[in-house]
Amino acid sequence: MKLSKKSIAFNTLQTFGAIFLFLIIINPIVGLLLFLPVLAISGAYQYLYWKNYNFYFEDGDLKIESGVITKNKLDIPVRRIQDIDVKRSLLQRIFSIAQVNIKTAGGDVSKASLKYLDEDQAEEVREELRNLKNRREQPSEAEEGSQTEKVSDTSEKFYEIGDSLLTYSVLSGSQGAVFLAMIFVVAGLGASAFFATNALQMIGYSIAALTAALMLSGLMFLAGVISKYMSYYDFHVDRRGDVFEYERGMINKEGGSLPEEKIQKLEITENFLMRYFGYATLKAETAGVMETEELDSTSTKVLIPLDKREEVYRHAREIGELNIDEMNDIGPMARKRYYRRYLAVSAVLLAGTIGLVFAGFHPGLVFVPMTGFLLARKASDLKWANLGYSMGESNIIVMRGFWNRTTYTVPYFRFQNLEVSESVFQRRWGVATVTVDTAGNKIINPQIVDLEKNQAFEVRDDLFERFKDSIY
Repeated sequence: MKLSKKSIAFNTLQTFGAIFLFLIIINPIVGLLLFLPVLAISGAYQYLYWKNYNFYFEDGDLKIESGVITKNKLDIPVRRIQDIDVKRSLLQRIFSIAQVNIKTAGGDVSKASLKYLDEDQAEEVREELRNLKNRREQPSEAEEGSQTEKVSDTSEKFYEIGDSLLTYSVLSGSQGAVFLAMIFVVAGLGASAFFATNALQMIGYSIAALTAALMLSGLMFLAGVISKYMSYYDFHVDRRGDVFEYERGMINKEGGSLPEEKIQKLEITENFLMRYFGYATLKAETAGVMETEELDSTSTKVLIPLDKREEVYRHAREIGELNIDEMNDIGPMARKRYYRRYLAVSAVLLAGTIGLVFAGFHPGLVFVPMTGFLLARKASDLKWANLGYSMGESNIIVMRGFWNRTTYTVPYFRFQNLEVSESVFQRRWGVATVTVDTAGNKIINPQIVDLEKNQAFEVRDDLFERFKDSIY
């Protein structure tokens, strides 16, 4: 099988455009002189790349041969495939082509990105890979081949964002807007204190700074809402057997599939405004992350962008057997630690502010860090109250975060490592962190933070026993 012939023109335009723009910036005359040679070389290379690129299915696996100068051969076992994404940017949609990303459990020899296929061909490749996976999972082709076909052809609506799109766009961007507003306000007050020579000027400059901060953060918030709205436009998830298939996007279309058996952990996220209005987001993480993807891309997929909290937890129970009886707190020592930490931070900020006052800033600036002392107790209580864990019959549930609270649920049989760690400051307070390592993203592994040391080791040992029970 070949890539689309349109990919020659598309890749040529991409390569040629980047090179030509660079030459124009460096030297416009040189850029114009090299216009045709660069275009011809780019086109010739992309044609040779297309000619030497072949992919096919053999023995139930996907095999890819490519390379202009160096020949490469890639074998992808179907059993290792985590999910299959189909992406179409606006320019790709103009060319009627799509990019197919195949994600596996890891390793340089087990990933691929087919750039680019005709839109119909992309769907055919995704369907063929899905059918191969289904056949591999069936014990008998003769008895269950027809059943597999029926399952793959029958889908039911799992979720559709519908009228909740605008609400999700606003609520998901509100947290960033609040933080930006706080930063702009502090910066504005600092500038006001520097330029003001009397109390009246300080008040006037502060009002102007607050107005400017609110306007700037509001514009950035509006831009974020528009971006989120366009990204999740027409978002819907269908369930075909044990596979979730999603599609979203107004300008850049993106679609993919997520096998339920590949899910490493579920994440329920709620920022402070979502919690206030009773909403939540459900995400699922698989073990695969492609190195060819964007740097900020992970193997975490959004299954439900926004729904009532009860509905999100109901879906989480259906997928991950999530049952939360009661969350265990992390002990009183952590609360004292957080209170002392916020007092120390406030003291450092106050000392720095006093130094600025001596350097010529208005004395009214000291009221900014003074609020830290007033809010330290409440902030420590909120942080402590939003940390906890629960050991269910088949899952560990870990909750953390106030501004953006995340509740993780991980099946015991998904454990890779259980680690107890202590930082320098934790050792001083006699607390430790238990990390539950899975085959998913190492950066966002669930952590039960600031448990009292003895309790941390008891939790680790208990989790290890539950892990052994789940696999034997």
